[in-house]
Amino acid sequence: MNTSLPVRSLAGEAGLVIGDLYNMPDPDPQSSPLFNPACARGNAVTARRLLRGHWGQYVAVLNDGRQTALLRDPSGMLDALTWSLGDDVSVAASDPWRLPAVLRPRRPYLNWSRIAAFLTVPTVTTTPPLFDDMVSVGPGELQPLTSGGGAAEPLWTPLRFADDLLSAKDAEAASAHLLERVDRCVASLLADHAGALVELSGGLDSSSLAAAIGAVGLNDRVRSWLNLVDIRREGDEAIYAQAVADRLGVTLTRVERAPGQITVEDLAELATEPWPAIAGVDAARDRDEVARLSATGATAIVSGQGGDAVFFQMGAPVVLADALAAQGLGALAGPVLPDIARRTHQSVWGLLRQVEQAWRGRLPERKVVNALVAPEVRRWAGGAEHAWTAEALASTLPLGKRLQVRAIAASHFNHQYSRRRRVADLLYPLLAQPVVELALRIPTYVLAGGAYDRPFQRAVFADRLPAVVARRRSKGSASVYFARLMANSLADLRPYLLDGCLCSAGLLDRDRLDAAMTAEHLIWKETANDLITSLATESWVRYWQTRAPDSLAAGRR
Repeated sequence: MNTSLPVRSLAGEAGLVIGDLYNMPDPDPQSSPLFNPACARGNAVTARRLLRGHWGQYVAVLNDGRQTALLRDPSGMLDALTWSLGDDVSVAASDPWRLPAVLRPRRPYLNWSRIAAFLTVPTVTTTPPLFDDMVSVGPGELQPLTSGGGAAEPLWTPLRFADDLLSAKDAEAASAHLLERVDRCVASLLADHAGALVELSGGLDSSSLAAAIGAVGLNDRVRSWLNLVDIRREGDEAIYAQAVADRLGVTLTRVERAPGQITVEDLAELATEPWPAIAGVDAARDRDEVARLSATGATAIVSGQGGDAVFFQMGAPVVLADALAAQGLGALAGPVLPDIARRTHQSVWGLLRQVEQAWRGRLPERKVVNALVAPEVRRWAGGAEHAWTAEALASTLPLGKRLQVRAIAASHFNHQYSRRRRVADLLYPLLAQPVVELALRIPTYVLAGGAYDRPFQRAVFADRLPAVVARRRSKGSASVYFARLMANSLADLRPYLLDGCLCSAGLLDRDRLDAAMTAEHLIWKETANDLITSLATESWVRYWQTRAPDSLAAGRR
């Protein structure tokens, strides 16, 4: 990640902004705290105007003369941790452990309740720090710093946009605006970098993003278009990525993806980070991209991750449920019912039964819950939700919109630590604030009510995509690759986990873990991701337990 972040002062000495900041579409300069001294009427007022007028990857330090507060932008790309040193002195940083010792937290006790939650549902527990004595500012939150300042105030949440749905007619007309927002976000993010690597899988999201880079005339900023090639013939999907590259007139770099091994030493390299580095467990891929960054001089990696959440690739029954809620029984006479039934290979009656189940409160589960944790830990921690999701689930949002909020909240998991994040900016234009805000206002039956998944996205980018990609119905899975990666590593990793701290603390179920860590089980059961989460957390705990005592309030049980 870029360590020399730009710093901008706000007008009227209202504070400063650390990080990358861009104008929202059609901003009002008079309402911006960057230009208007009158904005300094209070930290919350300044923060709201900043959120309305700008987007980016930043943390704002605000001061209204009475109190200092931190605002973290909704993308959550920059971490913002704060703690008190006493005598009304507070410190804020993205990584406390890279500060001089005198500025670090005084009592960084390991909080085992939070460690258990992270191990169980890492995608929704990306904000709470795993130590006592510090607070993490959530994305879109305003957190007072001064002593007795109080709890954080959520100023930006998905609910505020999802609760202001466009009509179906207006949503269809919004496609041009959405395309414009994607293009502007791509252009803004790449403008700060002399060179970037672009991950081009050939899937709908990466292809849409690649097409946007071409549309804004920034192909020359791309040092390499990377396509990871599965060594299994049936897993090779390069035909789709090559079609996109040919259309853009660029050279595709095919990178062979052969599963190697994970070593204990690999895991230990990233254990010093503030959170377990799940994204860095596949050390070979991590190091390969770091080497390519160095060789090409690129300073960013561009990915289409998050498009499945923004453009809604979730449960089909809730899409029909949302259409019925908005249009009444008239929705049954429209194309949504037969199209979704056709797409999901079931009868219309079967789909209607699933809608009824959704209305009865059986919302399709989208959280990734670690199946290897002990049953009592799963019962306790498995109900954890991201603050955005908890707000949405308690609201009157349509069922599909609640799922979309959960998926967008889980996208913060993309920002987890890795070797490549240490040396480059990771850019996710499809998760940029202007794109997310508009997509949240589009009903799910417009986004996903078709015979193909994500028909709205396909229509928005249709003129830019090769037909072979626009008509593509399936997407390759990395599950086999990770299963083989884990199977190749069992000799070292079995004793590492079975005799490790997490089993000793009762967080992992040793019997389940023992059964899961066999080549046969990895082939037939999709537990490789659970093992990866467990390995990253185990390595992190082993490192920090020698440097931080257990929390007095949330120690090991």
